[in-house]
Amino acid sequence: QRTDLKWGDRIMLSRSKRSVEWILATLAVGVLCSTAALAKKPDKPPGGGGGDDGSPSYNIIRLDDIGGAAYDINESRLIVGTVNEGDGVARAAYWTVTQTRRSVESTLQFLDDGGVTHTRAYGCNELGEIVGGSGTPLYWANPESEALPLPLPEDSLLGSARAISNDGVICGRADGDTAIVWRVTEAGIWGPLVLERDPDAEYEIIAEAVSDQVGGVVTVVGDSNGSAKMWTVTLTDEGGLELNSEAILSSSGAAEGINNLGMVCGAMAPGTPVVWIGGIPLILAGEQPPRYLGYPYDINDDGVVVGYTFLNSAVVWSSPEANMVRLDKY
Repeated sequence: QRTDLKWGDRIMLSRSKRSVEWILATLAVGVLCSTAALAKKPDKPPGGGGGDDGSPSYNIIRLDDIGGAAYDINESRLIVGTVNEGDGVARAAYWTVTQTRRSVESTLQFLDDGGVTHTRAYGCNELGEIVGGSGTPLYWANPESEALPLPLPEDSLLGSARAISNDGVICGRADGDTAIVWRVTEAGIWGPLVLERDPDAEYEIIAEAVSDQVGGVVTVVGDSNGSAKMWTVTLTDEGGLELNSEAILSSSGAAEGINNLGMVCGAMAPGTPVVWIGGIPLILAGEQPPRYLGYPYDINDDGVVVGYTFLNSAVVWSSPEANMVRLDKY
């Protein structure tokens, strides 16, 4: 302390000192409270849409700048799709994705398509097997392998493979009027097994998605001449395929995805988004107005549904009971 100050100056200095001490004490209490609050509060994921109530958070990651489409992803974040190489040539491709808390990085690589043009990779499973097409249905045992053509029915000219289960069951189409399945095992390729065919069909017939087997049976869903359809296929002990049953989920609409719990997503006309549980449709909540805009495209085992609207907005339902969330605004 200074001893050469007058009494009044000493009082002012003392008051200033106390004011600083109070400010420091207040800041210290604030820091302690904030630290305690942060210790109790979980980190918020990156991206938009996340809230303090634990609601999901989303962000949009641009995978390429040359024009492409991503069609499927597995739990290892292998993403498959197609990329425009220029001059109107599309080529089957895949991306590997790594993510830290604040950044996401992706690496684009092309699949070996044997020099065939206009190829697309539509589906992948948890083993890294990939399927797609270029007019000829194609199968890749892994991202580094060569494309293996899948056989078509004898009287068919064109086709594509759309999805593959972890059991190696592949579904797809031939000539736009035939829904088919194959099976890939260590012994070779089984099929194609024709699920449905109608040469006079007004609309496309296609098997879009397949579940893993339960008790030796897989479930396949798709479109059948304007109807949402479901087929069950038995896997024989020898490795073959046998059509077991078929059912119409909706006389108008399309079934697009199925998870391993038997939940099917799709739409009933006109554009009503639904999830079928045990064959019973549960209408998904949309935006207003109008209320029902969405077209679900896929569903995972957690019941998360993704799709789009007729306004070309990417949307997600975090569960069949949740409201639609537009991903584009993030």
